Amino acid sequence: MDKDVLLRVENVSKRFARSLKRALWYGMRDLAGELSGRGNGRANLRRDEFWAVDDVSFEVRRGECLGLIGPNGSGKSTLLKMLNGLLKPDRGRITARGRVGALIELGAGFNPILTGRENIYVTAAVRGISRREIARKFDEIVEFADVGDFLDMPVQSYSSGMKVRLGFAVATRIEPDVLLIDEVLAVGDAGFRAKCYNRIAEIAERTAVVFVSHGMGHVARLAERTLVLDRARTTYLGNTPEAVNRYYALFDRGGASVRAGSGEARIEGIRVVDRDGRESSKLAYGEAVSVCVDVI
Repeated sequence: MDKDVLLRVENVSKRFARSLKRALWYGMRDLAGELSGRGNGRANLRRDEFWAVDDVSFEVRRGECLGLIGPNGSGKSTLLKMLNGLLKPDRGRITARGRVGALIELGAGFNPILTGRENIYVTAAVRGISRREIARKFDEIVEFADVGDFLDMPVQSYSSGMKVRLGFAVATRIEPDVLLIDEVLAVGDAGFRAKCYNRIAEIAERTAVVFVSHGMGHVARLAERTLVLDRARTTYLGNTPEAVNRYYALFDRGGASVRAGSGEARIEGIRVVDRDGRESSKLAYGEAVSVCVDVI
C-alpha cells in the first residue's frame, strides 16, 4: 500500500440470506468448506440471498475524511461493519494499516451492567491499549465524555447522548490511524457536536476518517470526498457537493421526492453576498452577510 493510504477497499461484496434458517445453513456449509480447503462457494448468489454490498472500492489516505451516504438499506452499515472487522467480506479485500477506532452503533462494545469507568478500561483492552496508556488518558476521556456523577454507574442507566459521548471519547482518545463514525452527531446536542468537530480536526492530519451520516450538513462540513451508495452499489465517488446532489437525486426517481410544498413556487438558486452586494464563497468570522434566494 502507498504509505499515505491507511484504508483500502478492493471490490468488496457481502451477501445475506433473507431467512434465518437458510442463513444458518449456508453459514455452516461455508465454514465446512473453508475448514476442508474446498473453498466457500461464494462466487454467486444462492437461493433467497441478496447483495447487501456489491463490488465497492475506494481508498482513504492519512489526513482525509471520506463521507459515506445513501438511502436507508443501501449498505452503509454493512460496509462499515466490514471495515471494522465485525463482518467478513464474501468477495474482495479490505486492508487497514495501524489501529482502527470505531463508533458504528450506539453504545456498541459497552457492557450495560459495568460502570462507565469499567467500560473505558474494558473497551481499551479489547482494542489492544495497555492499562498504563489508558490510565494516562483517562482524565481526558472523562472530561470529553462529560458524564458527571454517572461515571461510576452502570452504562444501562445512561441516556443515548451519554453513551455516544463516552464512546466517542474512547474511540478518539486512543489515537486511531483509521476512525469509523456512524451517525453519532445526530444524537448529541449542539455543544457535543462542536466538541466532535474540534476533536476530529485535531486528529485529522494523522488519521483516515470514514464518516457516515444522513445529515448532509455534517457531511459537507467534514468530508472533502464522499461515496454515494444505492442498492448496495457505488453510484458516485468524488467531491462532496456533487455527491450531495446525487444523493438527493436518488429520491426523485419513481415520483418520490425530498422536496416539500405545493409546487406553486420553486427555489432556483441561493447566493450569499457581502455588505457591498458582491457574491462571495469566503466569509470572515462575524462579517455581516445577506442571503439571496431566487424564487419563481
